[in-house]
Amino acid sequence: MKQWLFSLFVLLSLSTFAQDQVSTITVKIDPYKSVANGSFFQVLVLSSPDEPGLDYLNGFDFEWGYHYVVKVKKTKMAQPMMDAGDTEYELIEVVSKEKADPELTFTLFLKRELYLGPGEENNSTILKIDDTTFRLLDEVNFTVLPGQKPIIERVLGGEPMRCTFKIGENGDLVLF
Repeated sequence: MKQWLFSLFVLLSLSTFAQDQVSTITVKIDPYKSVANGSFFQVLVLSSPDEPGLDYLNGFDFEWGYHYVVKVKKTKMAQPMMDAGDTEYELIEVVSKEKADPELTFTLFLKRELYLGPGEENNSTILKIDDTTFRLLDEVNFTVLPGQKPIIERVLGGEPMRCTFKIGENGDLVLF
């Protein structure tokens, strides 16, 4: 029994000496973000076909409507904080930044409620600016074309929907 306890103690002690794994990677960043569920509410996160876990890039100033190639310091933590991801990303350099094709379309899942579960009634993911302009998650504006009004009205009425967007000339979105 003593030997088993001693072995367990040694094993637990060794695990405290585990090291973070640091690497440098080059990844592509899409010209749009995705809606994701954070701990308690919805957030907009980066989208990368090369590194699906790259939601946030420390030191990166994202601009809607541009394809990026970036060099990144990736740190896989040996002992991540509880309720947090186990990988951190930090920008080393922007290798390239190219304007996206104006015909590019992408989808976002729109849901009126900001909070996951019961939240305050007045907290919404979408803020109405005027009859045709709305703001999504306090980050990006989007225009609703006349033919698309029923879609945004349904979302604002509480019906979650997958919606298709284009990126306009000024970096704002257009509900397509």
